[in-house]
Amino acid sequence: MGVEEAEEEEMNILTYNLRSGGKRKGETSWEKILKELSPDLVFAQETFDPSTYLAPEKQLHPEDSIIWQETSVGWGSAIYARKAEVTPVAVPKFEGWVVGGKIERDSYSLLTDKPLFVFSVHTPSPGPYDKKALSILDAIKKISGDNECIIAGDFNITAAIRHPSEELKSSKLSNEFITRMRKEFGLVNSWQAINPNQNLPQTLRWNRNQDAPYHCDGIFIPLSWVQHIEQCTILNSEYWIKMSDHNPINLKIKC
Repeated sequence: MGVEEAEEEEMNILTYNLRSGGKRKGETSWEKILKELSPDLVFAQETFDPSTYLAPEKQLHPEDSIIWQETSVGWGSAIYARKAEVTPVAVPKFEGWVVGGKIERDSYSLLTDKPLFVFSVHTPSPGPYDKKALSILDAIKKISGDNECIIAGDFNITAAIRHPSEELKSSKLSNEFITRMRKEFGLVNSWQAINPNQNLPQTLRWNRNQDAPYHCDGIFIPLSWVQHIEQCTILNSEYWIKMSDHNPINLKIKC
């Protein structure tokens, strides 16, 4: 490489609750995600087996990995990794709702010199959700240890800290969840990290109140990665709104 600087690379991360399987009127969110967004990592919830839709010729690369586990209702959570091998990691008591994996540093060594643990989280229904979300953190901590993690998904609780002036309020346990993410895992909500003085935007259009800015989805990344964020966008085009009652969150990091 000589004296030339290495070209910066970009890590493109997405989390999305596809809603009841992820198929609407013959279309599938998975094909749209890969074709239009070209993600490196996808954390999906409420999806049928992605392999059902993603035959090898529809994947971005033959080296892509997919891990998925279903719940008792037929859909589940999944992780998709582009050109990287993800070793499944069991998360006891939350099978199908939480899918975990480990990516060795030779696959994604861009921002960490350790294995990267990744978790796609969907706090189980029905509620109340706060204590379940905290129990998920207990389970993940036993698995990940001191390694760096990305924890992303639909947490079914407010996934960031609200300003006192916001109409919707976070529960005490929701705030404890955010605090534990930071103190125990060293993780922060990527959207809020680069939008610290903004009210939380909507990521869920709850069928009982589709206008309220429920913000239950998020991508939590190591604090040291924040300086590398290029953008974190909540996608709200007509297509994504049609496909699910959740909005995808798309994070791009320069490495």
